[in-house]
Amino acid sequence: MKLFAASLTLLLGAALYSAENLIKTDPGQLPVTGTLKVIDAENGVFKAGKGRLNGTQLIAVDASKSYRLSGFFRGAADCGRVLMGVQCFDGNKRSIGMHNICTVAGTATVLTSAAEKGSNEFFIADGSSWEKIPGKVAVFNCKDDFSDLPNHNTIYYVTKVEKSGEVWKVTTTKALPRTYPAGTAMRLHRDGGFINAIAFVKPNAQWQEFSAVLGKAQVNVNVHKNLWPGTAYVKLFINIYPGSEVEIKDIKLIEEQ
Repeated sequence: MKLFAASLTLLLGAALYSAENLIKTDPGQLPVTGTLKVIDAENGVFKAGKGRLNGTQLIAVDASKSYRLSGFFRGAADCGRVLMGVQCFDGNKRSIGMHNICTVAGTATVLTSAAEKGSNEFFIADGSSWEKIPGKVAVFNCKDDFSDLPNHNTIYYVTKVEKSGEVWKVTTTKALPRTYPAGTAMRLHRDGGFINAIAFVKPNAQWQEFSAVLGKAQVNVNVHKNLWPGTAYVKLFINIYPGSEVEIKDIKLIEEQ
């Protein structure tokens, strides 16, 4: 029995560590744009200074699953910090931003009349919660169950909300790119960036592995710990902050078992 248990442990361990790296690399190459020096092509060691390394590979993922992003880094005492994460894309390969997914609770309402293309004003049934939180993103064609996420029917920024008779008048900084009919469901979203940054690290003189898990997509949870709702693809993102150059190797994205 003990021998069986030990064998099972070894087999499970092997399965975990043999999981496929979804980041496809050739010897001496890392699929990113940016200034990247090859230090050791055979062993896949690179060096980069201040700046962004944007992934060029669109990696298919399943938003109902979790993934681990990892890599080894080292550098001198004055080297720059490293930010590592992914950029999320939907099934149409459109980039997903925080403004597409970060809903603001209690702001659901509807248009009381058509919001016309070219206008930066529209009228909603209830703006009492909108009035208290200016500077958000107005979102159209919403659904109560959040199945509309990521929602790309957005308009920047709500600058003014005021009562107008029995309804509420909303003013935005940008004009509407299309017309939305009366009765269209709406809500507010928070703005933010396009990068799901899951690891912020400071390398030292020895190779260190840094890793973090991207959990399955969920609505209104920590956006830096989970895939974003509607994610079908991701791209690698690494940012090196000011300081001396950082060495990089073994960047992996692996499905959690």
